[in-house]
Amino acid sequence: MKIKYYLSLLLLLMFVTKAAEAQSTWDEVYTILKTNCGTANCHTGVENPAGKLYFDLEKEFVHLQILNQQPQNETAKANNNRLIYEGDPYRSYIFRKLNNGFAEDVPLEAGEQDDFHNIEISEIDKEMVRQWILYGAPTEGEVVKKTTIEEYYNGNGIKSVTEKPAAPQNGFQIHVGPYFLPAGAEQEYFYKYPLDNIFDKYEVTAFETFMGQSSHHFIIMKFWNSFVAQTKAGLRIWDRHDHATFEEVAQQNQRIELPQGSAFEWRTNTVLDLNTHYINFSSNSTLACDVYVNVETQAAGTAKQLMFTQLIPDTTIYIPNKGERIEVIDTFKSPVPIPKIYLWSLTSHAHKTSIDYDIYQPIPGQASNHIYDASCPGGVPGCNNTLYEYERPPTRYFDPFLETAPANGVIHKATYINNGSKPLTWNWTSEGEMMVFVMRYLFDTTGVKIVNNPIIEVADFIQPAINVWPNPATNKIYIDMPAVSNENLTFYLTDISGRTYKQQSILSKKNVLDIEYLRSGVYLLIIVNDTEEKKYHQKIVKQ
Repeated sequence: MKIKYYLSLLLLLMFVTKAAEAQSTWDEVYTILKTNCGTANCHTGVENPAGKLYFDLEKEFVHLQILNQQPQNETAKANNNRLIYEGDPYRSYIFRKLNNGFAEDVPLEAGEQDDFHNIEISEIDKEMVRQWILYGAPTEGEVVKKTTIEEYYNGNGIKSVTEKPAAPQNGFQIHVGPYFLPAGAEQEYFYKYPLDNIFDKYEVTAFETFMGQSSHHFIIMKFWNSFVAQTKAGLRIWDRHDHATFEEVAQQNQRIELPQGSAFEWRTNTVLDLNTHYINFSSNSTLACDVYVNVETQAAGTAKQLMFTQLIPDTTIYIPNKGERIEVIDTFKSPVPIPKIYLWSLTSHAHKTSIDYDIYQPIPGQASNHIYDASCPGGVPGCNNTLYEYERPPTRYFDPFLETAPANGVIHKATYINNGSKPLTWNWTSEGEMMVFVMRYLFDTTGVKIVNNPIIEVADFIQPAINVWPNPATNKIYIDMPAVSNENLTFYLTDISGRTYKQQSILSKKNVLDIEYLRSGVYLLIIVNDTEEKKYHQKIVKQ
């Protein structure tokens, strides 16, 4: 009897475990919709006339009713909304109606309020609906853990962007997120964003990017048409960059204005791919990861010349973990016979073990022209700096444009020191390394004028005037603070894998850090406040 009892108990536990595992985010969202909307006064098959939504029916039928279906509301229909817009909560009419002040992006327009039901739904439930849509509104799988959402809304959360920026007067605003990262987590996503014929062919003259200080980068790309249909909607993990053309790369909050007379051209049916990458530096709080982009536009045919962007990677890199300087050199030559282009800007991108990035213009019969140094302000070669910030490398803007022949190629060289536990190869996340440079260029400069200061930093993260010296160092590092802040500040010294070697409160203007016991290599000095908000970071080289 005991054996039968224990067997029955085991089978019951297995059944309960299996049932719990089978619970999907759609199950959760369906329950929210059915409980709050499938009532006698709202969306039921018994009480409502034909044409209304029925949330009291089987969940499979409900999903078919709402996914990518056109709403009856004329205002929502005119705005090209869907009941549930696969991958986009802000163009989903159901979420807009549930929102009721929750997200700033989606205030109901006058015409949308005609059939608005003032239903009280918790912030956690609203967020579950938003997350489900954001990840593509699937019927299976857990796209987000409810415990993570609960932790954030129960007071243990950090906003990456504290306030929604104003949208541009001429153009439109894109919002990616929020997606939620537990303490210490890192994630890179790609996000398919159709423009949906809201605009005819038009020209883009400026980008303004707003993101949190924990953002690693944000990239705007345009899909090649052949990749659109085969790419899922919503946030996704992706391992390639050959499916799209590059329009803009931001590694800090910034506004980019193209030279007068030039513009990017975005045609009807353009589908963007947006690449976002965040790292949660907090050790105990959940991070809400958001990016806002203001896209400023003008009528098609206004620009004299069109601007182009190209990303050049070296995916064959191999960085041994010897704690020594490793230089990787690669030459890119255009596969298309182009006689000349006019470079407007260059920037680079690499990960934690990188300590420098240089780009050269080959000149037949002469020494190569050093045209970019990531260790120097503005990327202009010739300074005496020995370090650069891998998270925010400079962009060099050329004035006048730099004329170059693609047939001669472009040489890029990245320098690394890997003192980690294993060799590193190409990887989109900071678990590995990258070696990429991005160039913007024209084929003709007729009618184009370069404006002063094409990039304007709008970051809310401006590092204080902290002096860390000497760097590189052998025994000790001195940290000079401009003043002792009212905030409680703590510094962490970590290696590139995130292992913490030293943690200490900052109590005075003068601080000494002993590093004699560390092996040679690259380390990160990070200063945070008492809410785990990063205030300062600096790469340290131990000799």
